[in-house]
Amino acid sequence: MRGQAIRTLTSPTPVTIHSVFDSDGRRIAEDNETSGAVIREYVWNGWDPVAVIEGGVISFVRADHIGRPVFATNATRVKVWTATPALAGVLGRSGG
Repeated sequence: MRGQAIRTLTSPTPVTIHSVFDSDGRRIAEDNETSGAVIREYVWNGWDPVAVIEGGVISFVRADHIGRPVFATNATRVKVWTATPALAGVLGRSGG
């Protein structure tokens, strides 16, 4: 059975994002709750994050030794985003 979570973003335009998790608890997709349009999909190799697909663009995830995303690159190996540590171990994202 898949798990689900819902969050609402209010800036710049209000949108409710519906997250879908696989039976092991890995996030596998996010979609717009209202339209049902897929926002992004997540690709895993076991417990290792491999890629994020957003708008048809694949970002290849590079993780640390415990599987936390550190940064992602595009198909030409250019860094497109970097995870930023925040309070209580929650990761943010900067860049793309």
